[in-house]
Amino acid sequence: MTTSLHVRPVDTADDMLAAFALRREVFVNEQSVPLDLEIDDTDFDPQTVHLIGELGDDVVAVGRLTPPEATVAADLAALHLPQFSADGFPTGTELPGSTAATSIHVGRLAVRHDKRGLGLGAALVAGCLREAARRWRGPGALMLELSAQVYAIGFYRRTGFALVEHRDTYLDAGIEHRDMAAMYTPGG
Repeated sequence: MTTSLHVRPVDTADDMLAAFALRREVFVNEQSVPLDLEIDDTDFDPQTVHLIGELGDDVVAVGRLTPPEATVAADLAALHLPQFSADGFPTGTELPGSTAATSIHVGRLAVRHDKRGLGLGAALVAGCLREAARRWRGPGALMLELSAQVYAIGFYRRTGFALVEHRDTYLDAGIEHRDMAAMYTPGG
């Protein structure tokens, strides 16, 4: 069952408090991430974009987009990566990473426990990608990177991301992660 999730940028203090509360619920309470690692300096960078996903007036999902990097890592530029369309969903085609003009990181993605299994995670990812494209789309492709918890790799593959195979598993806040990436192009 898919329920309509409205994903939008945080634009009030109450929105930000709701986003932090949901992140605390998921990452700190459920996954035992220390609060001082969950809330980090990136959260307070004025260029960071925090997003909430709402069902009616209820905040049930969150995400974060970091400011774009002016360069793309050389090892990612050498890859062919899945392409996303303008609606934030995979096209089934690939593009060379070398076509990316800039790179952003999609992170802190979470859906409230009682709302999982409804298709909201994929809607959250698509909403985050649409917002990234709206803010930072230029004449070239936009590379999208994320650090996936190992147990969630299958989910991110289904949403259109590819595992960066040559990069090793690493610990972040005591949880195993792997790097994943995809591409977004204007009119893609």
